[in-house]
Amino acid sequence: MRRWLPLLALLAGLGCSISFAQTKVQNDPFSQYLTGIKASRPEPSLVRFAQECGVDLKIVVPRYADLPDNTWILVNDLAKGIHGLETDFFVTVAVWKQGDRILVEMWEMQLDVENENRTFYCMAKRKITAEEFSDWMLPEILQNGNEKPGWGYEQHWKMTAAGKFERTFHGFVYFNGEAISEPKLDEKTRKGLNWTPKVLTWSDLKLPAALLR
Repeated sequence: MRRWLPLLALLAGLGCSISFAQTKVQNDPFSQYLTGIKASRPEPSLVRFAQECGVDLKIVVPRYADLPDNTWILVNDLAKGIHGLETDFFVTVAVWKQGDRILVEMWEMQLDVENENRTFYCMAKRKITAEEFSDWMLPEILQNGNEKPGWGYEQHWKMTAAGKFERTFHGFVYFNGEAISEPKLDEKTRKGLNWTPKVLTWSDLKLPAALLR
């Protein structure tokens, strides 16, 4: 597993359907996320991150968009549908703006390799102050009929006064965010888990300006 963000320049011709995503693994993180949107119940991790970012989820209405090809499209409600053809690859984003604070939640799906990941960004005056990344490998049915267990890896960073990312947390987690023991991984996968964020400003995300209105 490796870091896939940003996919903006790499995923041509991508799209999705909500029903396709939800039938993949009913308890997978993205399906839980959509269920929470429909029930107006934000994820505990989002609630915590928003509080740390200084954004009040109870009074700020998010704006949504998805990426069905090379262009972001604004979406009124992700729970009611995502643009594009049925495919294993798609990206969604939610943005909250309160004063000079911006909170971004981005999901990237690669269901052909059973991978989902979510990134939280916190910005002040359009500059990154914190970032969190959760990367999950979904359970997989092997050719012999056995199931390969799913697992996830989560990392948190804060921007220091010197303008550098400092990692404040990293560890293996399950779909609900609970800590788990380290799974058996090959060396390439293990090395690919640790990296430093590249996004420094709102402009680096290349998201529609309308998401801040």
